[in-house]
Amino acid sequence: MAGGAELRVETIDGLAEDFIMGMDLSSLIAELESGVVYRDFDGNVLGSAEAFCRFAAQCGVTHVRVRVWNDPYDADGGGYGGGSCDVDKAVLLAQACRAAGLGLMVDFHGSDFWADPGKQQAPKAWAGHDLPHKQAALAAFVADALARICDTGAAVDLVQIGNETNGGFAGETSPAAMCALFGAGAAAVRGVDPAIRVVIHVTNPEKAAMTAGAKPVAE
Repeated sequence: MAGGAELRVETIDGLAEDFIMGMDLSSLIAELESGVVYRDFDGNVLGSAEAFCRFAAQCGVTHVRVRVWNDPYDADGGGYGGGSCDVDKAVLLAQACRAAGLGLMVDFHGSDFWADPGKQQAPKAWAGHDLPHKQAALAAFVADALARICDTGAAVDLVQIGNETNGGFAGETSPAAMCALFGAGAAAVRGVDPAIRVVIHVTNPEKAAMTAGAKPVAE
């Protein structure tokens, strides 16, 4: 490894056959479009998302995580950075995963950019929405985007509603409101394909950082 120590990961024996070996390729399309060059172990250029995904599968990867932002562009059409991971790019990655036989986990951030414990800003299009309107907007976005992704024939196994939602999601910070949004997103996923597993994502649960004290909203 140029410029640093070589990284070695020891094989773990005895893993279950359905153990997920995943990687996040959300920025791959933007990287390739900007001139980034990836190569395989023999130096052959992996010049497309499909070529990269096939190589990843050969290396033992089983699933790809792709984050989806609602509208990661400013008023002039410039991206905010981070790969500009919109629905169109998610569809392209889904097509590449299907060709490579990789499973997919789709992560809807409910934002136009990174969502994390310190940033849970609702998309621009939802500015001023009250909770019921936000629930409807989230459900509509998830249903439409997920249907487009599934139409590629990709094996979507998991959908994540929110990202690092320790204390907020899509601009809402009360546990009851967050759970209402989680419920709306989950219902939209099941409306597209009931077999897809729904993921709620928090960081550092061992530090009691999970949202507590709220009951899920009935669907």
